[in-house]
Amino acid sequence: MPGRAPVALSVFVAALLACCPSAVARRAGFLAPVPVAGTSVSAGETPVECANPKGDVLVLWADTLSQHTAQLDGVFRSAGGSFGSTEMVAPPFTRQYEGVSNIQFEPDCALASDGVAAVAWTLPAPSSTGPRSVELSLRPAGGHWSNPVRLSAQGKNAIAPSVAIDAAGDVVVSWLVPDKEGVDSLFVQERLASGKFLPAGALGVTSLYDRPAPVGFLGPGKPIVIWQTAAQLDASTSSGGSWHTAGVASPFSNAKGYGLASAVFVGGEALAVSDASTGIVAQTWQAGAWGPADLVHPGQSGGYPYGVLDGKGGEYVAVDKNGDGVQVFGRAAGGVWGSLLSEPGNIESAGGGIAVDAAGDLALVWEDEVKSTNSGSPTYATAVAVRPAGASSWNSEDTMLGHTASPIVSGSGDTVAAGTTQRDALALVEYQQ
Repeated sequence: MPGRAPVALSVFVAALLACCPSAVARRAGFLAPVPVAGTSVSAGETPVECANPKGDVLVLWADTLSQHTAQLDGVFRSAGGSFGSTEMVAPPFTRQYEGVSNIQFEPDCALASDGVAAVAWTLPAPSSTGPRSVELSLRPAGGHWSNPVRLSAQGKNAIAPSVAIDAAGDVVVSWLVPDKEGVDSLFVQERLASGKFLPAGALGVTSLYDRPAPVGFLGPGKPIVIWQTAAQLDASTSSGGSWHTAGVASPFSNAKGYGLASAVFVGGEALAVSDASTGIVAQTWQAGAWGPADLVHPGQSGGYPYGVLDGKGGEYVAVDKNGDGVQVFGRAAGGVWGSLLSEPGNIESAGGGIAVDAAGDLALVWEDEVKSTNSGSPTYATAVAVRPAGASSWNSEDTMLGHTASPIVSGSGDTVAAGTTQRDALALVEYQQ
């Protein structure tokens, strides 16, 4: 594009390698698969990945140690570098009478611009009916993971953590305490860069259906958590550990049991996306208040829609059209929503999603049905589409990796989806413009 240096937009896809990295055909636009883990990735948990604006990447997965034991592992890659050695994030956990597929860590991660990492996860209960707890660990750039700190109350069942970290090193974590089906109490806690933990706050009863309440920062030392009740969409912000909630009536309250689907934070702006009964709805938080709810697309989606912000007022949403294709909608600052891409396939079963970098390059990953086997069962490939900033057309193709599992997507810092390897080799595939 005239006047702009070439940008390398990286899209990372977690995939099952049918044999080994060298056996995967290299296709135009895709670099050779980079193995991240061997054959010990648990089938019971979806790997997650986070990145910072520099392009540093952290990947987390449940590592199978034996039939009944797993631990949470991670691996780093510095921008432009290669992946380092596997590191243990959470120590081994054993559930004696159940397989590792029943051990769920529910990890979430955040990576600051200086490389400091924060990971929150759920420590599984010794039995399937016992209480779980939420823990936190941090790792300085180039350092080692700290000893886990339990955040949730002893003996209280805690699930669905979400974590964020700002440039100064302040951390915020949210989690849920289930009350009954679909109804949870929301808790949130801050850890200052000094290492001091502020008291955990109980914000109220949610209607999140056991899904995480997304947390982020609207600026240095300005944490925010987005959640919903049965009546309204809520945003809670903190000043020195004192949380304030500003609710707003919205179509989010009239959702088909899904409601708030995703929320992202860039600068002083947040975007919340809902799969509501009226359709896909987006609402923006700016200057301490919610803007009007905008109908992105009428009709409900077959899976949760994913939203992203480019930091310049541009907003984008990827939608699974009830398993009958994927569609991307977007609008520039102050503009109206319009369709940018429509492709066959689906997002929900692949865990795919959308990413955008600071320059405005867009990337979409989804599961594409490419052919049928002799038995009549479909064969899938992880498809990637990229649209360079300022362009009107997309470049897309299938990765054609054997036995493709759910993808991990990253632009130049925004992470929107993760995937599972079903106990086979986890690899990252980079698509480069």
